[in-house]
Amino acid sequence: MKILVAAESNVGLVRGRNEDMILVDTDLIRDGKNSYLFEAGENQDSFVMAVSDGMGGHNAGDFASEYILTEFAKRFHQMEDVLDEQQLQDYMTLTISNIHNELNQMGKEDPEKRNMGATIIIFLYYHEKFYFALAGDSRLYRFRRGILKQISRDHTLAEMNNLDRSASHVLLNAVGGGEEVYLDFFDITDNVMPDDIFLLCSDGLTDMAADEKIEETIDSLDEFDTESLVKLAHKGGGKDNVSVILARITG
Repeated sequence: MKILVAAESNVGLVRGRNEDMILVDTDLIRDGKNSYLFEAGENQDSFVMAVSDGMGGHNAGDFASEYILTEFAKRFHQMEDVLDEQQLQDYMTLTISNIHNELNQMGKEDPEKRNMGATIIIFLYYHEKFYFALAGDSRLYRFRRGILKQISRDHTLAEMNNLDRSASHVLLNAVGGGEEVYLDFFDITDNVMPDDIFLLCSDGLTDMAADEKIEETIDSLDEFDTESLVKLAHKGGGKDNVSVILARITG
């Protein structure tokens, strides 16, 4: 099985700096783009990709997103034993909790970093299985046969109360920036088929474009590239940083 990946993080049209960051295996991307090809089971038994969105309006959101992804990638790749699903979930939950506590401690020691935090959405292949994990409101979608479906569920006040996202942007969970953090973790192996495309993105895309427009854009891609989705966010106003990962399952 092969997984073709395209990733891009863009500052948008309004913000002065980019507080988003992307992780693809061991690479970090901010204000740039790249593409990758993974051969699952051939040259590696696991790989990970993630989007982290620094909390808007808080100090050092860009530092927080980079720290989260750097530390998560390092600790994920330090795993030596093959873990079963529960062990993997426990390890990832503990890892995110530790990073959360480290960010909070840095915020206590440095006033410029007080209350910093970021979301994280993770898409993971691990020993023949697919998983995703989430803290916050960055999203995972699946595109299959022309239909886009949101797989993750936002950790927001709007989602909890079944409101349209435009009614409330109050974030209920993030890494850093609060007393506690929790991590959604799901095995989605049975929901993965050849030719599926998975989309990970920050709210700089989903706040600027309706799911129907994102669906149309992916369906009309001439080349497997993120440029059209970034342009779609800009067309919608580009009011926030936008980060996008596309992962196509082949073979």
